[in-house]
Amino acid sequence: MGATVSRPSARIPLELISNDYELTIRACKRLDVALLALARSNPRAHALPHNPGLHELITAADLPPQVEKNLRYLASVRNGLVHDHNIEALSDRGGFVAAFTRASAALEELQALRGVVGVERTALGDSVCAIV
Repeated sequence: MGATVSRPSARIPLELISNDYELTIRACKRLDVALLALARSNPRAHALPHNPGLHELITAADLPPQVEKNLRYLASVRNGLVHDHNIEALSDRGGFVAAFTRASAALEELQALRGVVGVERTALGDSVCAIV
């Protein structure tokens, strides 16, 4: 509202973000993009809703069990921080960042193994991904 305009910014290193809400949302947005690419490239995945949530993307991406467990932890922490009025900060910030780092590396490796080169979300929430 008002004069503030939201603009795309350079990828800020997570270590430099001091606000738990910003850290959590930025981290999960990064995971969202990688998961969307993997889910869209999975021929066994059922049709995704127009704007799938993290848990839907995790299911559709067909991930190894430990990667899935790690991602569900991150998605649950994000959902708690955003939606639960009793949670106002990360209870284990270091653990969250470590889990994100592991998840991000695993998703990059899976994208390389599956030949998924990228995904882009449009302003309307539509996505386009390329598979090599």
